[in-house]
Amino acid sequence: MIQTIEERSSGPYSYFTVDFCVGSKADEDEIRKDIAELGGRLPQGYEVTYTMNIEGRAYTGHTRHAKLRDVAMCALLRALGAPSGEKVKKGTEIPGWLTEVPLTVQREFLASYFGGDGTVPRIVKRNLSSQSGVGFHRVVQKKDGGMKLARQLVSLLSKFGVTVNTIDCTPGYKRKDGFETVEIRLRFKLSEDNILKLCQSIGIRYCSKKAMSVNLVGEYLRIKSH
Repeated sequence: MIQTIEERSSGPYSYFTVDFCVGSKADEDEIRKDIAELGGRLPQGYEVTYTMNIEGRAYTGHTRHAKLRDVAMCALLRALGAPSGEKVKKGTEIPGWLTEVPLTVQREFLASYFGGDGTVPRIVKRNLSSQSGVGFHRVVQKKDGGMKLARQLVSLLSKFGVTVNTIDCTPGYKRKDGFETVEIRLRFKLSEDNILKLCQSIGIRYCSKKAMSVNLVGEYLRIKSH
């Protein structure tokens, strides 16, 4: 799940819309249920098909967008520190209050963040086959802020016993507006104990496909460790 708060104008007034971008209708319904528990109502979303070119190869993808136009909910999210606008260009960081709340709340934040930007571990021939992690892009001008966010994520993960081996910062892509980007990626320690903690202590929210994979990997590692 990727969430963006968009500022729009209507005459002399401005209003905010929260755009939720998810992979499936099931993910959209999961968000809708949680918003309803907060007293809000998320309208039905719509599917978007897009194409992109990576290293000369064309890819087609499908996502769902659901837009929340709720003044009170948008005001609450902004007051809690949710960024407004394009995070790649403007940057963002973890608000201070999140580091002081109970671990259950911090877990929800990490699980939903990984649902959007995380890569899940894989088991091949009964062994972990690829290093999982979480990554994001920033324009070059916001590189330092992106590294700060990465260190904040490392700090939160350590509270759940999850170890990050490295934080990589590599050249990204050139945007249509001409801005160059960097990719910042946290790479989790590739050990069965560490990945088990990641899968079972944190997990994944708002991405049913990733959540299923993480649950299967976590359960396999749990059984294997006994």
